[in-house]
Amino acid sequence: MITGKLYNGLKFVALVVLPAAATLYLALAGLWNLPSPEAVSGTIVAVDTFLGAILHISASNYNSDTAQGTMLIHETPDTKTFSLEFDGDPEEQLESKNRVVFKVQKANSPAHHRAAKRASARKH
Repeated sequence: MITGKLYNGLKFVALVVLPAAATLYLALAGLWNLPSPEAVSGTIVAVDTFLGAILHISASNYNSDTAQGTMLIHETPDTKTFSLEFDGDPEEQLESKNRVVFKVQKANSPAHHRAAKRASARKH
């Protein structure tokens, strides 16, 4: 499984660098009579597609083994408290997953109000 900085670097290469390189070579080959524009660009695109598939598999494996939730920050003038909300049953999530990822959100933010409405609708 590819994670961390390596994953982010390879993702940047797959999403930005290789498509840009294929497009650049194809455009310049037409202007400057560079050799084999279709073969060079096609090779770059094939490598990019392979890399994208590997990254997709890695991300799927990572996500299937990761519980998710939200860390809410409640602030008053005197205190700051934190609460954790899981996306699903916390006991089940903690028993079946190897890691937990929390989005950080201030409790009085518009995003928190939307999430609270969704959670309330799921309970009914």
